[in-house]
Amino acid sequence: MLPRLDFHSSLRDAVLAGRKTATTRLVGELDSNSDIDGLRPGMRAAATCQGETFAELTILSIEPVSYDAIDDKLARAEDCADAAELKSLLKSFYPRAKPTTAFLAIRFRCAAAAQTITFVDAAAASLKVLGLVGDFCSPLLAREYPLAALSLNANDAHCLLTHHMLLIPWLLVVVLRRTAEDSACFALGRLRGQRYVDEWLPAAPMSKAAALAAVVAAPGVSTCALAGAAGVSWSMFSGVTLAGALLRALAIRAVAEQVPGLQNMDWITRFLIAGAAAALPLVIASLRVDRAQRGHVLGHFPWPWTRARWLLHRLAHHTKED
Repeated sequence: MLPRLDFHSSLRDAVLAGRKTATTRLVGELDSNSDIDGLRPGMRAAATCQGETFAELTILSIEPVSYDAIDDKLARAEDCADAAELKSLLKSFYPRAKPTTAFLAIRFRCAAAAQTITFVDAAAASLKVLGLVGDFCSPLLAREYPLAALSLNANDAHCLLTHHMLLIPWLLVVVLRRTAEDSACFALGRLRGQRYVDEWLPAAPMSKAAALAAVVAAPGVSTCALAGAAGVSWSMFSGVTLAGALLRALAIRAVAEQVPGLQNMDWITRFLIAGAAAALPLVIASLRVDRAQRGHVLGHFPWPWTRARWLLHRLAHHTKED
């Protein structure tokens, strides 16, 4: 559970709008609604109001400041006109404040409103569940309704099975479906941060270059969420994801068209070949022997149902925090 930072109801809109990026709290204050002692620069905190979480904050800095040392810069971060206005506001909360009274100036950035994070969680989980439905129904869908199969899950196996379709509609559906899921997972990592990604895939924070390389090599829930947590920009991620999805789809189609007799094989054989060919790169890229969990031979191998369960767990966990 995130440490809490409680705000008066009159300050809620300013925090959400980004006008208020700091809060000044009395040192040693006994506030049952806030966890000031648990805050550290760089970590996430839950912004609460009247017992409800309304946003997630990224703590930027925590610095001591005396009452008489409060300046206009801190006042503007507090959404006040000047230091005099901020001091007057503090007096309303702490009527016994003196010039030497010690405060903590906590600077933060509003990561996202709680509703936005819930929407992203739900979108990522829904896309993953649709993918699972596509996996279970693929023997029927890929043969009779190839576009429906690709819309539910445009994985490598489905791309191999449906490569006989016209190029343009096939390519559009594959790229859009892959980009949508990757973008939802990226947004989840960007909003939630490294702490939440670590709950599913413990790893040291990645550099932006390493995160982008991982997305290109093995796009999926884990790599896209890690890229978001690493701070990769939306424009860079979108460009890499679109280019990667396009090149990967064209490569799969080119390879499938070079396999002699693939179209003349019976459906079960084609399905088994496509599944094995699509799974092999994932096994090589995802096997993490160095971090194998006790009792799990394949360690953190991201089985599809495990990834969906993780997303659903994140959504349920956030609902409890709210």
